[in-house]
Amino acid sequence: MNVFIKIWQVLKKSFLAFGGFMQKVVNTILFTVVYFIGIGLTSLFMKLFGKKFLELSPTKEQDSYYKECTATKRSKEDFFRLY
Repeated sequence: MNVFIKIWQVLKKSFLAFGGFMQKVVNTILFTVVYFIGIGLTSLFMKLFGKKFLELSPTKEQDSYYKECTATKRSKEDFFRLY
């Protein structure tokens, strides 16, 4: 009976090691594909349509990156009981 327990422990360790290896391989492939499809296609479409999310370089007329807030000013009472 002791031989079967040792064989079972060896099999258990080998299956766990194989599972860990497969986890690393599948996750690497999956996350790489998701990154290139998600981030890559989004970046490509934004470049095609000329959309820029960040103003990285100010124009010659600008002294700084600061922009005034264009949101409307609301009083405190406007924020009570919004729903």
